[in-house]
Amino acid sequence: MGKKAAVEEDERKLRIAIVSTDRCKPKKCKQECKKYCPVVRTGKLCVEVSKDSKISWISESLCIGCGICVKKCPFEAINIINLPKDLSSHTTHRYGPNSFKLHRLPTPRAGQVLGLVGTNGIGKSTALTVLAGKLKPNLGRFDNPPDWQEIIQHFRGSELQTYIKGLLEDRLKAMIKPQYVDKIAKQIAGTVSDILSKKDEKKSQVSSGSPKLKGEAPNIPNLIPEKEGKRHVKITFSWSLTDGSRNLSQQTESQSYWLLLDAVELSRVDKEKFCQELELMHLQEREIKDLSGGELQRFAIAVLCVQDAQVYMFDEPSSYLDVRQRIAAAQVIRSLQTTDNYIIVVEHDLAVLDYLSDFICCLWGSAGAYGVVTMPFSVREGINVFLDGFIPTENLRFREVSLTFKVSEDLDPSKLDRMHNTEYPDMSKLMGDFRLDIKARGVRKSLALSLRAVVWGLLGSGQILRHPSAMGRILRRWGRVSTCTECSCTMQPVCHSAQFVAYGERRVWCPQAVVRDSSRQTTKAPR
Repeated sequence: MGKKAAVEEDERKLRIAIVSTDRCKPKKCKQECKKYCPVVRTGKLCVEVSKDSKISWISESLCIGCGICVKKCPFEAINIINLPKDLSSHTTHRYGPNSFKLHRLPTPRAGQVLGLVGTNGIGKSTALTVLAGKLKPNLGRFDNPPDWQEIIQHFRGSELQTYIKGLLEDRLKAMIKPQYVDKIAKQIAGTVSDILSKKDEKKSQVSSGSPKLKGEAPNIPNLIPEKEGKRHVKITFSWSLTDGSRNLSQQTESQSYWLLLDAVELSRVDKEKFCQELELMHLQEREIKDLSGGELQRFAIAVLCVQDAQVYMFDEPSSYLDVRQRIAAAQVIRSLQTTDNYIIVVEHDLAVLDYLSDFICCLWGSAGAYGVVTMPFSVREGINVFLDGFIPTENLRFREVSLTFKVSEDLDPSKLDRMHNTEYPDMSKLMGDFRLDIKARGVRKSLALSLRAVVWGLLGSGQILRHPSAMGRILRRWGRVSTCTECSCTMQPVCHSAQFVAYGERRVWCPQAVVRDSSRQTTKAPR
């Protein structure tokens, strides 16, 4: 092979072609990608598509990266990406031809919490699915998937080899908290208490693994001596929550009975503890379908915590939660940590990630095209790598601009004269047992900018009712607003779904006048 051919071969390894299955519509176009491709004109099958095809296919080995197909596609379904380095030997999984590709895998460590951070669509959930054993990695060979022996051989010499062997030998049981908690209400029926009781494996396992005793129950207070205000017994025993086995030696029947109760008391992590910490006690009799987004999130975390597993995975556990509930959820997740289990957390909130994680893996790449997992960093270094967009260990910059946080400063008193003060009156709203009181205040805005205000508070404290469109519906019933269309208002909903409510034309109140809100009609979300 000549020098020129070697250079071309290296360039082909640094290029991937992505064709969107949602946007590519060969039946509605003239196949411009094939028509204008210079490689196809030379007689090579770089692009294969016909009027009857479901999707276009692009050969990554023949593509020269000219970008003509990207510009000519009327649906913008094609994307040709040049990789910054050769990652072909580090491919972990690819869903199919011209589809998303994941390079490398995060490396979990026993007794530590692994945090994953990266932009959306970069492969974090795919990595969790692979580490949970629910998705078999094909090492990029989607047409000829390897067997498990070859996969283990691929990760030889790393901690992932031992981890994958543990999954295959059923020594490790992995559980995942799903990312889209709004789907839980459609998949599970029943009350919160019933579901948690059914999923409480730790309590049932301790009871099923307890030895049977003969005779009557001894006097427990006499068997628990007091020493410096603490309960203790001068005997040693071991208790395994994995198989329910116990090792007792040279002990009487009464001592064995006491150890049974003490082991149950020490090892039992019942649902009431998690319900109190996650604020679920008042929701015990509520149906799953009636829970809000934040309540579903806390319920999903509690369901995962009461199950007995060696690998706990939490996909975005802080979404839908306020600041106080995020801290409580983080404390609950940290309480699951032991010396021999694994905890993996995917998180976008850097403050929660900093509190939860012992080490961090960053993911970089192109959303929907490819994702690359970095080597593990310390928490401080990993967050700084993600913010800077530069990986010092690989001498690689994956983002042109660093993410910085600007601290707001107090306005100059001279600038306040150019601010317009908008006032609103005292208001109150009663919805069932909930009452919202709004005191009269003023909101300053620039004469050249739109009105911007921040409503901050705990979940369930009436932030949505505080929105101008909601307040307008309240005041319109009182006859305290006039008709005016100088301002416009839109509102993004709290809970997201593929079916959402679009906003049209309807007059509501705003701090200056009456604004436009929505005539509700159900449409499909844009892709």
